Amino acid sequence: MKKHLILIITLVSFLAFGQTKKKKSKLPSIKLPSSIKLPSSIPSVATLSEADISAGLKEALNVGTDKTVKNLSALDGYLGNALLKILLPAEVSGKIESLKAVVGQDNYNKFLQSYETDLITSLNRAAEDAATTAAPIVKDAVLGMTITDAKNILMGTDTSATNYLRGKSFNSLIGAYTPKINASLDKPLVASQSTNQIYGTFVSNYNKMFDNSVTSSLISGYNMFASKKVERMPNSSLGEYVTRKALTGLFIKVKDEEKIIRTDLNARTSDILKKVFDKKNWPF
Repeated sequence: MKKHLILIITLVSFLAFGQTKKKKSKLPSIKLPSSIKLPSSIPSVATLSEADISAGLKEALNVGTDKTVKNLSALDGYLGNALLKILLPAEVSGKIESLKAVVGQDNYNKFLQSYETDLITSLNRAAEDAATTAAPIVKDAVLGMTITDAKNILMGTDTSATNYLRGKSFNSLIGAYTPKINASLDKPLVASQSTNQIYGTFVSNYNKMFDNSVTSSLISGYNMFASKKVERMPNSSLGEYVTRKALTGLFIKVKDEEKIIRTDLNARTSDILKKVFDKKNWPF
């Protein structure tokens, strides 16, 4: 019994000694200099919500549209750009080439070339004039972008947002933009004449080639044997044709602006653009 009591006392003493050692082994506290301030909390990594993505893409398209309209509405905005320059409709240019093949380039130049040149210039001046009204029409379409596709658009190519907008809204924009183009086609923008007036004069002079005794004989002889006849020019409306060409050029330039925003830090002119197009913030 005495031996058991001694053993118990010894065990209790050993455990008490161990607890004392453990307490004494605590690391000493470190006191930082007063000049060093620790943050109250660690900031979290920035992430994008779907609302952010949608807002950023719409902002990019709005900025791109504003810059595009400013460039296209300037003198030679269309005419001076080989990629965007509006030429004659295929039906018109096809008839011209057929006529040239019969009457010769010299006769065509003598009677019609100057009217053709003025007409092409006027078509582009009308598009440049109407470009000033394009921004609000395109921006209305931008507002229709849903959040659903926003993530895929952001992660797509450098022109995904513009491609999406064009695919969703181009046909509806035709209806909204055609009246603006028609108004510009009626303005005297070249040599104190409107595009429609110049086109009417061009068609009239073209068709006179069929009434001239010399050229008429050439055309009649050609048409007797040709599978593709040389025909008179109808004085049809240019409104929808110019509208489509003008909008196509506009979207080409908006694509360019979107690509710049995606790839050039300096082009991100607002906080939302900086946040959305910085891939470090992408949560995917």
